[in-house]
Amino acid sequence: MSLPPDEFDRQRAEHTALSRELDDLRIELSTAIEHGDAIESQLADEIQERQILEAHLRTMMDDLERKNRETEAAYAKLNQANAQIIESIDYARKIQNAHLPDLEVLKDEVADIAVYWEPLDVVGGDYYWVERMGGQCAILMADCTGHGVPGAFMTLVAASAIEHIFHNEGQMEPAAILTRLDGMVRTRLHQDRSDASSDDGMDAALCLWNRDARTLCYAGAYLPLFYSFNGHVQDVKPSRTSLGYRSSHLREPIRDHVFSVVPGMVFYLMTDGIVDQVGGPSRRMLGRKRMMDIIASCQHLPVAQQMTHIKEGLASYRGEERRRDDMTLIIFQPL
Repeated sequence: MSLPPDEFDRQRAEHTALSRELDDLRIELSTAIEHGDAIESQLADEIQERQILEAHLRTMMDDLERKNRETEAAYAKLNQANAQIIESIDYARKIQNAHLPDLEVLKDEVADIAVYWEPLDVVGGDYYWVERMGGQCAILMADCTGHGVPGAFMTLVAASAIEHIFHNEGQMEPAAILTRLDGMVRTRLHQDRSDASSDDGMDAALCLWNRDARTLCYAGAYLPLFYSFNGHVQDVKPSRTSLGYRSSHLREPIRDHVFSVVPGMVFYLMTDGIVDQVGGPSRRMLGRKRMMDIIASCQHLPVAQQMTHIKEGLASYRGEERRRDDMTLIIFQPL
């Protein structure tokens, strides 16, 4: 039985619409499948990339752990080496201390004496020496090149030369002794040779106190002498020359200064680490003038108390500034 024309057209239109919808669904499904394939491929790529990154990260972590182990081993070796160095330097301090003199040798020659010897490091380049020689006593101070271990080695050169001069070359005045010391330092450091590599030396000061004559003879190579008496402080300028140094022979002759000593006079020897320290509101070097002011403020005190007062004054002036050099100060009052 045939359908009426209207019904046939209606059903054909529905069929056509359904066919189109079905085609659209097929297209959407195909697109979805293609998109899913793309997502799956992208996901696979991301998974692979992540696996590569994870492998790289594991390699980096392994390398880091290895380097950490190597660093820890190197740090342990460094600590061991540092401990050995510190132990060696501490032992060097004992050796250097053993070369410093016993002040008791002057107990019958001076009314009082005090020494402040303070290396910048464990050991240092400052050295002092006292000795009785017949009717005189000698007080010597040397400020050798550098500080720390190099400076300490230089003090041994100085100590050996000084011992030789005083014990083997007869009695001389301070200027002659320092001039001889200059020559011996040059010889022992081979500075008298054309191929010399050492350009080291020292500044020095020497006082000879003759109790019977009541005279004090001083000579200095860049290290001054100060003395206080009756409310006044005076400095005695040294010769402007150093001892040793291949590149600098004695710039001027070293001269003797002789004083008649009266009871109550106090003498002060110091290395440049004392007057060259920086401090104060303007961060300037202490200098000789300020040092003389500190001495003047305590010259009426006994020697030991003067030393305490001066050390406190130096620390107060320095404030938060770090020290820059070895420091040595000798205060003595002749009998």
